[in-house]
Amino acid sequence: MSDYPSYTLVLADLLAEREALRNLERQVAKELQQREDEEDTKRRERLDEFRMTDDVRKLLAAKLKHAISCGETELMLLSFASEFCSDGGRAVASASPSNPGHGAQHLNGEPSWLATLPKGMYSLYCFWRDCLEQGGFGFEARIVCYPEGRTGDVGLFVTWPPSASRHVN
Repeated sequence: MSDYPSYTLVLADLLAEREALRNLERQVAKELQQREDEEDTKRRERLDEFRMTDDVRKLLAAKLKHAISCGETELMLLSFASEFCSDGGRAVASASPSNPGHGAQHLNGEPSWLATLPKGMYSLYCFWRDCLEQGGFGFEARIVCYPEGRTGDVGLFVTWPPSASRHVN
């Protein structure tokens, strides 16, 4: 019977250790979530603040020329998490790729999904509209992955007809 009190103390110590470990796990999880939130905020800011520069235009032109010369019919300009769209990517996901404008149009002729993208993406659209559209290039946004059945990343693409590769080189 004399071992009974020491057994109770050992059990109490084990329970206290277990609770301390749980608290530590909760704290670590909270800190990781804070870091992820901060990184997401920085990514969103970079997308919102993106602007076309001469260097970016030159880079895109070189990538387009290379893709066309390789017989490709599209180039993904960039991708980002659909959660960075104001509607979580729903407008992009529901846009119809079979429509030439790729979805419902606003009164100004722009695709309706454009207004849901991060602000800086409008400069990519303007680059396409001002420099590429008259050359027969298209501009599309699509959901490029569906992790676990959910809307994943949005990709922004410049497209062109297969016949364009005959005119390069």
